[in-house]
Amino acid sequence: MTYFQHIICILSCLTLGACSQFSSSEISHGVATSDPYHGECGEIVSSTTGMKITMAKQAFIHGQYYSSLATLEQVEDNLITKLALQASAHRKAGQWEEAKDLYQELLSSCLKGNAAHGLGLIAAYQGKYLLSRDWLEIAIKAEPANANIRNDYGFLLLSLGQEKQARTQLVTALELSPDNQTAAKNLWLVLRRGSEEQAALSLQRRFSWTPQESNKLAVAAARLNPLSTLENQ
Repeated sequence: MTYFQHIICILSCLTLGACSQFSSSEISHGVATSDPYHGECGEIVSSTTGMKITMAKQAFIHGQYYSSLATLEQVEDNLITKLALQASAHRKAGQWEEAKDLYQELLSSCLKGNAAHGLGLIAAYQGKYLLSRDWLEIAIKAEPANANIRNDYGFLLLSLGQEKQARTQLVTALELSPDNQTAAKNLWLVLRRGSEEQAALSLQRRFSWTPQESNKLAVAAARLNPLSTLENQ
């Protein structure tokens, strides 16, 4: 296990890719209706296919990634909506090569930012930190208002010891998504490491973290040493 992967294990609530790609609001399409299903990039598919994709999304949201993939195998069309969900399910299941192939295919679609984000996460998991940074920069250029991408990029920069740049990304993420607990905790780490104690305390009060959560963050802050060596580039 590389150092960065060790940090990911320590900070399970703060790590890259903490938020899934699909939210519960996205599974409303095509449920018990004869209307066409509206997917990614303006795709319109039959209600039957839409129902299968909806079922796959529900399984994904509940962490049932293999079930999600099995359901998607029933969709014969090579839809962008299908490919995007397959890529995320493979990534979450640890099937990185399968996910990478799909993300590469999606780079030429309207989901370029999502695909670059996924490739950046996989590169980070594999210890390829500079490659991860490059992909996340592409993702941000494609989707500058995506709080999850900003958070993941900020966490990577923090892990690389680039705390000033990390602070900018995490503040941006929190402004874009004010209730984003993951971005808030990552920002707290940056503030503590930068000796911005009052700002860190203010953030802690804003989110009403329990003493247990605060202690967990304090331990994380003490253990998070910037990478001194970039491996496997």
